[in-house]
Amino acid sequence: MNCVRAAVLAVFLAGSLVGAQVDVGIVLPFENNTRNPDLDWISESFVEVLSPQLASSRFLMFDRRERSAAFDSLGIPADAAILSNATIYKVAETLDANRVILGSYDSDAGILTVVARVLDMEAPSFSPEFTESGPLESLFAIQAGLAWQIQRWLRPAFSVSREQFIHRAPVPRLDAFESYLRGLDSAERAEQVRFFHAATRLDPRFAAPAFELGMISFRDRDYPTSMLWLAKIRREDPDYLEANFFLGLAYLYREQYERSTAAFRVVEQRLPLNEVYNNLGISLQREGRPGGVPYFEKAVQSDPHDPDYRFNLGYAYWKRGSFQEAIPHLQASLELDRSPEALAVYIECLEETEQAEGRSDERISPMGGGSRFGPARKPRAVQGFIRRLQLPATLDADADSGRAQALPALFLRACRAALPAGPGIHPGWRRPRGH
Repeated sequence: MNCVRAAVLAVFLAGSLVGAQVDVGIVLPFENNTRNPDLDWISESFVEVLSPQLASSRFLMFDRRERSAAFDSLGIPADAAILSNATIYKVAETLDANRVILGSYDSDAGILTVVARVLDMEAPSFSPEFTESGPLESLFAIQAGLAWQIQRWLRPAFSVSREQFIHRAPVPRLDAFESYLRGLDSAERAEQVRFFHAATRLDPRFAAPAFELGMISFRDRDYPTSMLWLAKIRREDPDYLEANFFLGLAYLYREQYERSTAAFRVVEQRLPLNEVYNNLGISLQREGRPGGVPYFEKAVQSDPHDPDYRFNLGYAYWKRGSFQEAIPHLQASLELDRSPEALAVYIECLEETEQAEGRSDERISPMGGGSRFGPARKPRAVQGFIRRLQLPATLDADADSGRAQALPALFLRACRAALPAGPGIHPGWRRPRGH
């Protein structure tokens, strides 16, 4: 969770707000006091609506996904409706949140009444109570009025009028929103899909259920269907950057490299994250266009201990014939992760470098003398690699000294056959919020 906060805060602080205080908040599901389970879906609606309405350049808001990850790390059931004070503190601490928005709702004679408070984790203390009421049909107006009151308390200089605030953002149809929330609350995948499809039919411009359907298809590796749904997310939608990240991955897996590059560039322009740099470099590399190496270099500079980043940079250097530059990155990748692909490219680079220097008769060690893959271990590692390739182990080794002789041509051909079609794709995502 800390890496999420750090990544997004880095984007903020790189801009005009350097030195300004940035608060971090989370909205927890409101407690249903109506005793009517048919209104349970309203509980999560406050998280979905208040989080983006409270977010600003100085107030980073975590949403449902970050909360779910925090619940999971703490062993809290995902559908926990009522949390103790101790649990609330633990959730806030896990997310490094210094503001927690809590609330409840009740209904009497068709009128919904909502009460909310803000918990200041630094004091700690509660804000005054904020209350809104109205018929269920005006739920969005109730929630917007609540957000406006909280904004006024958090930022005394907040100058937007209540009427302007309530009407400034478009809202989906309420029945589509209810179907979407019921989908989020469903434990069965078939039920989720049914509710999300219903939401998109009721309001085709409502992007949130389209995003969820796209992610369900992505997790099922149904990339063509995932592309159709994720491509519906518009620039103004809160999931736009994340949708483009996974859209870029889907295009990449389907070998549509030009589209993959375009999707990753959308994200890269807003979020300077290693995963984006890495995947953009891969798209360019697979597309056969120049420009991939600088993105791999950025990822390695930021995180030199990630074996994927080190391998990808070494692989890119190898592809363009820069064998000397590739060797230290491939060696670092092997130190971090003993992958056969990295070993194959590494030995290829050593052989090419040896031939270029006119020392083809010199004995070589695939990891160098100072590595834990030193000369004495090399024959066994190489033979094990060949066995994994299901190729004959014809390597000639000096068993007494533990030194391998010059690598035979058969093994080099085996290495070339095992060279990966492209560098490894990084599937991770750090979710942006507060934009």
